[in-house]
Amino acid sequence: MFRLFVTMAFAAATIALVPGTDTAKAAAPGAPKYDGLYRGHADPSYRNRDMDCRTPEIQVLRIRNGRLEQPPESKHRITGFVTHDGFVTSRFNFAGAGEGRMEGRIQDDRLIGGLSGPKGDCAWIVTLSKVASPET
Repeated sequence: MFRLFVTMAFAAATIALVPGTDTAKAAAPGAPKYDGLYRGHADPSYRNRDMDCRTPEIQVLRIRNGRLEQPPESKHRITGFVTHDGFVTSRFNFAGAGEGRMEGRIQDDRLIGGLSGPKGDCAWIVTLSKVASPET
């Protein structure tokens, strides 16, 4: 599973370098077609045996104007953006433990991505589904 996370992160990082693509469009944040409220969960994927990898509470995520936001009910600070092709890149603040990264993709109103802990000793697969339009 950790290998899947690394592969997804690599794909997201290199999509703008593919010849024949509009690199400005692929790398530019602000894709409102993905806007809305997403709900789901994170499942453990990798754990260094010496680490206590508590599953972060990513149950709600809001995307507005192509930017990731934390709804008021969220306990963690989330920042990031969605490209026009649905690739997601973000920073996730683990309350009191530092900052991790999440990379993934939205397809068919579903965000699937990999989240790594602040030191890379823990990783989770994040699965969120769109449950509301941007107006709600």
